[in-house]
Amino acid sequence: MLANTEALHEKISVLANRVRELEDGLAQSHSFTSNGLHPLLSEELLQIKRPLERERQDTLSQDEKSDAEDASTSLGSL
Repeated sequence: MLANTEALHEKISVLANRVRELEDGLAQSHSFTSNGLHPLLSEELLQIKRPLERERQDTLSQDEKSDAEDASTSLGSL
């Protein structure tokens, strides 16, 4: 079950990075033809992904803590 959760989190991370790349590309492309913000890049729509990014950062922080604990445990057993 844990492996499936990890795979799901990895997929979410990959998709979030892809969305970010597409948003950046859309913003750049739209800037060539308009001075305004593209409707798909409105603050309201950008807020949709923010909880996922926070969750991802929390997961990374937990992983870093786990890694630090593993390292200290390993050092303690030397």
